[in-house]
Amino acid sequence: PTPVEQDARATRRLVLEDAFDRRELGEPWKVTLSPREGTSLKLDEGVLAIEANANSAAVAERPLPGGVTMVEARVFNGSDRGATWGPGIALVWANGAYRINLRADGRFGVYDGREVLAGSVAPNCWYHLRLRIEGDTVLAEASEDGEAWDLISSTDRGRFQGEPLAVRVGKMSPPADATDYGEPGPMGACAIEELRAWAAR
Repeated sequence: PTPVEQDARATRRLVLEDAFDRRELGEPWKVTLSPREGTSLKLDEGVLAIEANANSAAVAERPLPGGVTMVEARVFNGSDRGATWGPGIALVWANGAYRINLRADGRFGVYDGREVLAGSVAPNCWYHLRLRIEGDTVLAEASEDGEAWDLISSTDRGRFQGEPLAVRVGKMSPPADATDYGEPGPMGACAIEELRAWAAR
């Protein structure tokens, strides 16, 4: 991973923040869960808590305000055993999505039509994950403390049409949808917190 030089928040304004500090997720969130027994996604004392098989989906999506150029959340891999289906976040456009996640094999995964594996992920840890649009590029970045960021991967902004429409969080397939892999894998738990989105100033 490559250290990121600039403070991306300084050039943006916060337009969305969800601390998950309530009893129910509620509107405008939409939750899609794997039909596999034991899959759950619910709020629990300020975190979005997920229980699911390693290769099962548990996804929460909400629309974004216009003009969003960066989303960020803290993601906890916990006891989740998913690799491609490990917990993460995705920016969603009309014609596709860009996703970064934590993998149980100790790497970050990024998907933009192809899967990129990079960096080093420790077990049972919280990471800040973010997706950022800069000019003609969309960047997938990670941080342990939310201040010093590493570039995990990037892709051409031109592959996505218009502005991002939504953000998804949770366990999802490579294209960031709520389909499962054929082999369920072992049960595990993970969590998401502190979702934020920024637009240009």
